[in-house]
Amino acid sequence: MLPATRNSRDLAGRLAVRFRTCLSAHVIMVDIDEKDRKLVTAVPGFGGNIVATVVCTGGKPEMATVSPGTYEARPSDKEASVIMESVPEDLIKKRRIELVEKKTSPMPDLSRLRRSLWQGLGLEVI
Repeated sequence: MLPATRNSRDLAGRLAVRFRTCLSAHVIMVDIDEKDRKLVTAVPGFGGNIVATVVCTGGKPEMATVSPGTYEARPSDKEASVIMESVPEDLIKKRRIELVEKKTSPMPDLSRLRRSLWQGLGLEVI
C-alpha cells in the first residue's frame, strides 16, 4: 500500500507496470478475501456517488494507493529495530558508460537525394 499522494501515485503506476501486477488507485477500503487470499478494495467513482469493489486477479504482488485520511494511525505495541547499512562511495558516484561498438547507419545518406530533388523542382538549395 502506498499513500495516494502525487509522487506515490506516479511511483505506484510505474511499479505496477514493471511488475505486471494489479493496482487499485485511491481506495477507501482494503480487505483480503478469506477464500482466495486476494486483495479486495473499494474505489469511489463519479464524485463519490458510487463505490466500486475491485478484486485483484492479476497475480502477486497486489498494490493499492490509499486516499489520505482513510485510515487512522494506531499506536503499536510491537518492537522494531533499525538495521544500518553503509554503501561505499565509489558505488554511489560511479557511472559506467561504455561504447561497445560503433555502427554505421543502415539508412542511406539522403542529403544528396534531397539536394538533387530540390534542384530538379527549381527550388533554392539550403
